[in-house]
Amino acid sequence: MRRIVVLFFLCIGTMYSQTYNMKIWSNGVATTIPVQEIKKITFTDISSAAGQEEIKTVIKTFNLLQNYPNPFNPTTTIEYQIPTEGDVEIKIFSIDGQLVRLFESAHNSPGSYTVVWDSKNNAGQPVASGLYIYRVKYQNTVLAKKMLFVK
Repeated sequence: MRRIVVLFFLCIGTMYSQTYNMKIWSNGVATTIPVQEIKKITFTDISSAAGQEEIKTVIKTFNLLQNYPNPFNPTTTIEYQIPTEGDVEIKIFSIDGQLVRLFESAHNSPGSYTVVWDSKNNAGQPVASGLYIYRVKYQNTVLAKKMLFVK
């Protein structure tokens, strides 16, 4: 049986720069890998691990994650998680409250989902640089976050 343990640690080089490292143990041998950008890490087929119960936790609440990358140009990924089956609606607004993009509403099963926005409005035209709000509605709950588009 193969056992893999993954740890993340942070080394602060200067006041404003950070270096992320990932330490992986496989069969008793440790390897440290510098990570330039952490987007998403998914674990599958884990047979044994320290903290295995935490890894197996189920999505218990509706959650909207920060888009990545942020700031972005020209695309960004919006990720959300839903605990039960339900309808999901995603809208993007300009900072002055104007609807910029409406993604097709979907009826989703429980789990994690991503939507990629290509920085275009409903008419397919590129939008201006600036601050935008993305809003995800699931059942009777609405969550929103800010994102920055820079040309």
